[in-house]
Amino acid sequence: MNKFLDFLKKQLGPGIVYAGACVGVSHIVQSIRAGEKYGFLFILAIIVIHIVKYPSMYFASAYTLGTKENIIKGYFRLNKWFSWSFILFTFLTMFIILAVLTLMTNSILFNLLQIEVSTFSLNLLNVGTLTFCCLLIFVGKYSLLDKLMKVILLLLFLFTCLVLFFSFKNTNFTLEQQLTISWKDVSLAFLITFMGWMPAPLDVGVWNSLWTEQKIKQNKEFNFQQGILDFKIGYWIPAFMGFLFIGLGALNVYGKQLPNGGVAFVKKFIEIYTANIGNWSFFFIAFISFMAMFTTLLSAVDAYYRVVHSIRSLLKKEAKGKENEEKLNSKFSILIFVMIISVTGIILSFFKTNLIQLVTFATALAFLSSVFFAILNYKIMFLPNIDQNLHPQRKMKFLVYLAIIYFIVFSILYLVFSLKI
Repeated sequence: MNKFLDFLKKQLGPGIVYAGACVGVSHIVQSIRAGEKYGFLFILAIIVIHIVKYPSMYFASAYTLGTKENIIKGYFRLNKWFSWSFILFTFLTMFIILAVLTLMTNSILFNLLQIEVSTFSLNLLNVGTLTFCCLLIFVGKYSLLDKLMKVILLLLFLFTCLVLFFSFKNTNFTLEQQLTISWKDVSLAFLITFMGWMPAPLDVGVWNSLWTEQKIKQNKEFNFQQGILDFKIGYWIPAFMGFLFIGLGALNVYGKQLPNGGVAFVKKFIEIYTANIGNWSFFFIAFISFMAMFTTLLSAVDAYYRVVHSIRSLLKKEAKGKENEEKLNSKFSILIFVMIISVTGIILSFFKTNLIQLVTFATALAFLSSVFFAILNYKIMFLPNIDQNLHPQRKMKFLVYLAIIYFIVFSILYLVFSLKI
């Protein structure tokens, strides 16, 4: 038992934080909607997209473990065009992603606390939640995030399994119904948006790189082998959780139309769950949903906080591998938090009644950008500052080329059929 706890404390960290960041919208919204529309069919989609995205996510961790610097520095080493494209993409998507996560988190919180929703109360809670996350990150830093994720993910897994067990006992969904569902019935637009954030957008590899860099600074004994094991565990946790949430959707809400509004969406699926399983399950369903979204939001705030800091220091040519947690406590840190709260709050004021529209846009954009990050993360593995032994081998190269082709083909199909190009 002591060895296991020591393993959790010393050898696991960035991968678990990454897993906490992934288990959010892709599970609470997209996986449940997939179960609602197509039963268990999208379990195959989860497996395929995890395999396809694996190389890019792996390279982000391997680069940091091999060079002791985050992957953003690698982008700057590679090419100015790549680095500026990354900066532009970050600021185009950062506030939209935070808006989606905040709206979903607070929609669940309203249902958990059973509070009547008004425009004023929702706006106030949105600002309050973002402010609370910023304070947690500012005060607790990476260490707090690391410890919180290990506890929350364990509770999330246990409660999800409990609800799924009773869902199997009380469901009306049958094998015959599943056999009537085929891939020809699947909406291409929905499939693309589902894959966009499952397990996460490819730029989340940057987040994992930043957390890995911080872990290395805190634990000098954290070596390459430990880091890769941590990455692999963290990478496949969201896949398994995705199976569970698709099961929850298929067994409880299959064939039932869920609304698009944030609070309305959450209220409806919680009502259906409790009707199927029993009123006793309300707290468990609301709790696992809230915890999944809050961990994602907290991780995202921390990640973007670090991303902006890293970009600024690199642009000012101050990044020499000496940044530390204390350096992040600056006036610029406060400016980042103010920017996050204010800009995200403005976006939320326009999209507060249509969660699905905002999620669809964000997830589609994430998928369309996948080919860019697939190429970018592959190229950095051949920079002069990385050991040749860490260069991708034949099998990994094949998987990279397969992934790039996959992303290009599905992106073209999405643009042609969904946007009527």
